[in-house]
Amino acid sequence: EERREARQGGKQEARTAEGRRSLEGGAKTEGSQTGPASGRGNDSACPIVGAPGIAKPRPARDHAGMTGIGESGMVEDAAGRNKPTAIVVMGVAGSGKTVIGEGLAERLGLPMLEGDSFHPEANVRKMSSGTPLTDDDRWPWLDAIGKAIGETPGGVIVACSALKRVYRERLVAAAGRPLLFLFLDSSRETLAARIGNRKGHFMPAGLLDSQLATLEPPGPGEPALRIDIGPPVAAVVAAAVAALRSASGLEIADTPPG
Repeated sequence: EERREARQGGKQEARTAEGRRSLEGGAKTEGSQTGPASGRGNDSACPIVGAPGIAKPRPARDHAGMTGIGESGMVEDAAGRNKPTAIVVMGVAGSGKTVIGEGLAERLGLPMLEGDSFHPEANVRKMSSGTPLTDDDRWPWLDAIGKAIGETPGGVIVACSALKRVYRERLVAAAGRPLLFLFLDSSRETLAARIGNRKGHFMPAGLLDSQLATLEPPGPGEPALRIDIGPPVAAVVAAAVAALRSASGLEIADTPPG
């Protein structure tokens, strides 16, 4: 009996090692060499994800101390590490937070929270007039989004700019559960063109530079992935889904639900 268990253990270790070699052998993507719109280069701990594949994530801190399963928004991987199931699609105006978020929600069969819908009327009027929001304007908005995330059990997709690290930390605190951030990034020219093509949105193109100046791309210690939004929407969604398979605690089927 002991010899049989030893043989089975050896086979499992061999399969695990072979799986690691397969993952590590993946090729880097075109997007993995693209710098962020902020011009800060690729020195962030947030790996760049491009379509159709993904860049191999750099080592990041484990989320030690995070506990709970199911409604807490956490699951454990094979190594016993907890991974978030609440995904925040973040970025400046024009990065495609809503369209990418909707694509992810549909592909994964998850509910979606649209951050813009949580803005009070005063914030909407301010932005519509071309006036940037202050931190005092943003705190209640971020708290409302975080509260909604915390009240949504299991997996959820959220569209929210979350431009500064302190904003992301505020979201986590208000949600009461860990979050994984998908940072949608591209050049200023691409972002400006996307804003110019939007219709019926309260955010004017003139606020893009203000948002880029405010932007703090996710850095060391933050659970985040940088997504290159240069490819078509379907390819960006596919790349994000591929990245979430290993970075999140979501159970992702090979084919869309339904």
